[in-house]
Amino acid sequence: MIIKKILRLALGILVAVFFIWIVARHINFDELKIAFADTKTSWIIAGLVAFSVGYACRIERWRLMLNRDNSSLKWNHCAGPLLGSFAANNVLPFRAGDVLRTFAFNGRLGVSSGVVLATLFVERLLDLQKMLVPYQHPS
Repeated sequence: MIIKKILRLALGILVAVFFIWIVARHINFDELKIAFADTKTSWIIAGLVAFSVGYACRIERWRLMLNRDNSSLKWNHCAGPLLGSFAANNVLPFRAGDVLRTFAFNGRLGVSSGVVLATLFVERLLDLQKMLVPYQHPS
């Protein structure tokens, strides 16, 4: 059991290093230094914090949706499948990450594929609603 986890972690690290190498070999680091020369570190940190908080909120929202069918789900149980599906959506065509989340992780989450698919549908509706409803300043 522990050997399987170590092998899975090693494979994940190996794949990550491979893709980092694919990207990094085309980067001109002198140009990168010039591009970031006038950038304020505080703004970069603030952006990364906002990005992280956004994903943490999405994970919690999904956990709450799944909670009806599996009340023992914890935040960290939902984090991997959600972040993995988002990563897959960024590199695979046709929103394959959503398919992956629907069918590959439902056993780990202890819910049916239909439940995961329903939560994906609700997520998309919430995202659409966020885009369509304009911000109204309180007067």
